[in-house]
Amino acid sequence: MSAPFSELGEGWSRARPHGRVIHLDHAACSRQSQTVLDAVAAHARLEAEIGGYEAERAIATDLDAGRALVGSFFGMGADEVAFVESAHAGLCALLNRWPHAAPPTVALTRTEYGPNVAAFIAAGYAVRFMPTDDSGRTDLAALPQWLRAEQPTLVHLTPVPSQRGLLQPARAISLLAKEFGLPVVADVAQAFGHVPLDFDANAVYGTSRKWLAGPRGVGFVAASRATAHRLRRIEGDDGDLPVRWLENQEGHVGGRLGFCLAVKEFSSAGAHRVHARLAGLGQQLRQLLNADLAGWRVLEPLDEPTAIVTLAAPSHVDVTAARAQLLQEHGILANAVPPSRAPQDMTEPVLRISPHLDAQPAVFDRVVAALRSVT
Repeated sequence: MSAPFSELGEGWSRARPHGRVIHLDHAACSRQSQTVLDAVAAHARLEAEIGGYEAERAIATDLDAGRALVGSFFGMGADEVAFVESAHAGLCALLNRWPHAAPPTVALTRTEYGPNVAAFIAAGYAVRFMPTDDSGRTDLAALPQWLRAEQPTLVHLTPVPSQRGLLQPARAISLLAKEFGLPVVADVAQAFGHVPLDFDANAVYGTSRKWLAGPRGVGFVAASRATAHRLRRIEGDDGDLPVRWLENQEGHVGGRLGFCLAVKEFSSAGAHRVHARLAGLGQQLRQLLNADLAGWRVLEPLDEPTAIVTLAAPSHVDVTAARAQLLQEHGILANAVPPSRAPQDMTEPVLRISPHLDAQPAVFDRVVAALRSVT
């Protein structure tokens, strides 16, 4: 099988500096385009020429246009979007101001990102994990009874987890939560720019550096106007746009501009085309890796519509060492994911491979050969 829209991959590759490695770790940090790199560098120079705050004022219109574009993917406007430093910073900023019921309890999927769980616990939440079926997805048939019994005060969604390319039924979960009158917050760090965003959430947060291929050190929070106006105001907050209270006034402004351009590049490519190609690449790679690879085992269904592919290692193989060997001996950049990434879902580390639009069949063949060599 082949992934559709090969022209997207060709254009994506031409827009970027030549890579020194075979980059298959885009679920961690993607490759920025030359346009984004130039814009960030140009803004740094402008700050040196006219001063940081004047430089920020000079691009205020561009930043607002970027906020509007980000918000449009979630049915929100520019005044409902704030820039933060990362997805995790976005969650922490929301939890710092979220109107707590007593006692606050959050419903999470079992594939939830470990640091997110820790952030809820640190904020005083009791964490409860929604029922799960054999695939690792939330069990929709059992969920209504579970919600009645547990009575959470908040539902948190991560449509695509960090540790495997499994698509959670985010829309169905969010609609059911709304039926129970529960607010929904979604972590789209692995979803935005990767898969369709089809759910109903009061607030979402995400990052620039993954599938959107923007700079590191930038993220966002988008919250509906009604939700934002319920956030707790603290001393020093300025202005009448509550979501903007979450913005660090000393944030990386050039990085924010780069993020806005990266989202524009994604939008111009056509979200549905990007999603289809990434899904096709993930399926193509799983089909290849599903052959006998001396004990390596694909953990997602072969037709899962994501580009994150995770492998369980043979019992005698150390995943971290295998990841290092792939890079040092074969020039292949992948990721070793420890169980702490999702402690409710993992017991052993896994090897994560995450191609972007420019991946080619020849690259996948090299991955197969390298894995056989590593084993």
